[in-house]
Amino acid sequence: IELVLTAHPTEVSRRTLIQKYDDINACLSQLDQQKLTPRERQNALANLKQQISSAWQTDEIRQHRPTPVDEAKWGFATIEQTLWNAVPKFIRELNELVQDNCQQNLPLHIAPVRFASWMGGDRDGNPNVTHQITQEV
Repeated sequence: IELVLTAHPTEVSRRTLIQKYDDINACLSQLDQQKLTPRERQNALANLKQQISSAWQTDEIRQHRPTPVDEAKWGFATIEQTLWNAVPKFIRELNELVQDNCQQNLPLHIAPVRFASWMGGDRDGNPNVTHQITQEV
């Protein structure tokens, strides 16, 4: 599997909003716990209201087009927030399937997931992308 990281300003949610949605999810998860004290529940509800209000006040549309460097930062954030944990989990699950069905482990050198990126390399679609920008990204 090759995962190609790319960013298009009209097709992705703003990282700011994604973080706020993650914070809302964390509040909801906390409220799902049965062992909260009344004070903890009250604080969690207040935090949830604050996070929702903050998300509502965040502009969904960027006022300025992101630079290729901004796109690269988004790519690194994606790796840190999702892929960093998801890929090892996938490989562990794949190894378990191989163990169950073939009675052996995956070879240590196997790389079932590879990464590539177009960020900073869109010279056809973005006249501001130069070889210096691509190298920086």
